[in-house]
Amino acid sequence: METINWDKLAEQAKAGGAAGSTELIPPAPYVVLIKSAEAKPSSKGKPQIAVRATVEGGPYAGTVLWNWHTITETDDALAVFFRSMKAYGLDEQYFAQSPTMEQIAREIVGKRVVFVTIHDPYQGELRNKVKFTNPATPAQLAAATAAPTPAAAAPAPPAPAAPPVPQPAAAAPAPAMAPAPPAPPVPQPAPPVPEPAAPQVPPPPSPPPAPPVTPEPEAIAPVLPDQTPPAPAAVESPAEPPAPPF
Repeated sequence: METINWDKLAEQAKAGGAAGSTELIPPAPYVVLIKSAEAKPSSKGKPQIAVRATVEGGPYAGTVLWNWHTITETDDALAVFFRSMKAYGLDEQYFAQSPTMEQIAREIVGKRVVFVTIHDPYQGELRNKVKFTNPATPAQLAAATAAPTPAAAAPAPPAPAAPPVPQPAAAAPAPAMAPAPPAPPVPQPAPPVPEPAAPQVPPPPSPPPAPPVTPEPEAIAPVLPDQTPPAPAAVESPAEPPAPPF
């Protein structure tokens, strides 16, 4: 009967899961750090690189994700392989140097990329499967490598409430005073008696109109005859004799 070295298997499992667990996580893009890469043939004898990575940042930090980069002769598979290598920073110039699969595996260790995961059924269970390998943007790297915010300290338990202090019994209310009788109404002064109105004095009668005045006749002076004596008639003087001729 073959003896199983359980100690060796436990150490191997511990080494494989030291960076985290392989629990099922929601399908999403995750920034991962490549922890190891091994060049070995696939189950069908194809050249292959097995990559083990851990999720960085977020609630699933430390989760282990596996990815396999296999070289096949189909165009689609080759396009996926070289696109994944480019995400690791291995471009056409790198492959122009004809690297080996072992050299490629060593180059990608320590790189940070983005694994886009899906859920893939395997032997009756769902498992994480890497659908795409993409380069990580600066914003994704900054968010994944940022120091986690320390959790807020739990609030201190409230202090026990002090026992209630007994309050003295309230004094009995004093009997209500009887309402005072209403004050008698104050007599109001009688309204003033109006003075009698002064008698109306009739106006004096108007004087009778004056009798019409008859104009006196105008005195006419008598015309007397003119008693002035007439002027004497003028006496004509004799004419001068004509002058004698010389």
